[in-house]
Amino acid sequence: MNPLYLGLALTALVLVGLVLWFLRRFDVIGGGGGGGGGGGSVPPRPGHIAGFLEKGQPWFSCHMIFAPKNAGREQAIIDSALAHGWTTLYIMALLEKDYGGLSVRYTHDQQAHWRKWMAEIRRRGLKIVLWVRSDDSPGADKWSDAQYLDFARLLHDDLGDLVDEWVSALEADEYWTESRCQHLNRELRKLVAPARVGCHITPRLDHIGWCAGADVAYIQPGFSRGPAEVAAYCREAATRWPGPIVCAEYDLVSSSPSAQAKGDAAAKAHARIIGVGTGCGDEGRRILAARAP
Repeated sequence: MNPLYLGLALTALVLVGLVLWFLRRFDVIGGGGGGGGGGGSVPPRPGHIAGFLEKGQPWFSCHMIFAPKNAGREQAIIDSALAHGWTTLYIMALLEKDYGGLSVRYTHDQQAHWRKWMAEIRRRGLKIVLWVRSDDSPGADKWSDAQYLDFARLLHDDLGDLVDEWVSALEADEYWTESRCQHLNRELRKLVAPARVGCHITPRLDHIGWCAGADVAYIQPGFSRGPAEVAAYCREAATRWPGPIVCAEYDLVSSSPSAQAKGDAAAKAHARIIGVGTGCGDEGRRILAARAP
């Protein structure tokens, strides 16, 4: 071979190697950083299947991944979500001493820690739904609209590129008026566009109007209903809400057989049920994967 051509070929191979090293080093392609566990990045799992509550674990609730009580368990929570077939992890940004005394409040000085583990969640193929605030948070109940939106803006500025979808509030109809909730849904939607926004309400379907201004209604049948009753509840919700619906809470242990049966029933109940928040079985996974946006 002509020495000139050989030199050019070797130079090209070195350049390709350097480019691949750079992409892996900075996690542009799989194989980089993260908090541990697993190899490279994997594509997001299809469908919206989350584990809202997981009472029998060392952590009470997987969506409290950043609660001080759960410090050091982040990897275990991620691994558990994947082992149970979930596709989505809920993350609560603000909660004050609920769920057995858990508290969470995002501040800018936590950014590096949150980003590290949120990047790992996504790298493992899980989607992230960020909930701006919880119920039972008396400090946040006193916030003005401007204070709420300032907090949401902080979240968006610091973490927004790692968030797939947002929820304005948990059980919003407990502490906001209908008109105020609709206003904050609209403002949050403008702030985080083009990401989709949901709003979560108590079991009262006559309060589903609180979700107006959001894209998705998050409903909760409660823990006492069986699979058939959960399905009926979802069908009724679909008559009251014209958009997508996530059936969010129906069991205290997302990985239990009862939760799986209820999740399957919710998925089968109506074509506009796009997700479940307390686990489901294989049938529900297949149905919801086909409805992934």
